[in-house]
Amino acid sequence: MAGDRRPRVGIVGAGLAGSAAAWLLDDVADTVIFEGRDRLGGHNHTVTVDVRGVPTVADLGAQFYGPLLQPVYTRLLTHLGLYDPAAPDGGPAITRSMGTTLMSDVAGRPRFVSPMFWDRPWPLWAPWNLRGQGAFFALAVHARRFERDGDWSVPLDAWIANAPGISRWAREEVLLPWLAALAGCPIADIRAFSARAALSVPGRAIPANYVSPFRWSNARDGLQSLVEALVAACAHGEARAGDPVTALQRRHDGWYVHRAAAPPERVDAVIVACAPHLAAPLLR
Repeated sequence: MAGDRRPRVGIVGAGLAGSAAAWLLDDVADTVIFEGRDRLGGHNHTVTVDVRGVPTVADLGAQFYGPLLQPVYTRLLTHLGLYDPAAPDGGPAITRSMGTTLMSDVAGRPRFVSPMFWDRPWPLWAPWNLRGQGAFFALAVHARRFERDGDWSVPLDAWIANAPGISRWAREEVLLPWLAALAGCPIADIRAFSARAALSVPGRAIPANYVSPFRWSNARDGLQSLVEALVAACAHGEARAGDPVTALQRRHDGWYVHRAAAPPERVDAVIVACAPHLAAPLLR
């Protein structure tokens, strides 16, 4: 590149990945984020709803984060002053104990209730919950080891079928439904997931003391506010909501970003920070 000109980088997608990329590049490049939706945030989508007359923020996509599961993300928020590990329930963050309840239908008894609170009872020793607890603990033990150094190519269905101490009932009635719910996909789809990827939550987020509740955090203003904070912190970047990209083209002098309602824009490099099913057509 000629002289000391700062490179210009186009970023497709204004979610957490795209906004974090712009923030990380801010000292060395000019960035422009192209976002097809009319808002920033991507999977982080916060709205305000009325709850008995009180305006309340609600996250419709991603809902919380945890230092055990997302250590890099948590360090980023700490650096930005949006999370304090010493006081995780203070300032712009709120932290609570949570658990998992797995229901087969809304009227029946749960198949499984995980540890949820220290200060109130939960049915650890209830006869109907013992089988689910056993499955949950067995998964946590095996997942922690495999998530750390397992083979990424092993499908979940094969891994869980061979995990010691996990019965067919536990696999089909508790664990696969739970893992599918965490991933937001049908049970039939989670079977083909990489086991190491699918086991990230039980492998990382479950406390070392298995009967302790999960601790999860959120932004008091919703997770979309964290994406907006990253964009606002960029001194050499801009974000364009409502500017969908239709194609990416590489030429001898750089990349050309084709958009729906404007001429192509030349940039020196491109970061594709959107879902794979959206990214693939842009690169054809």
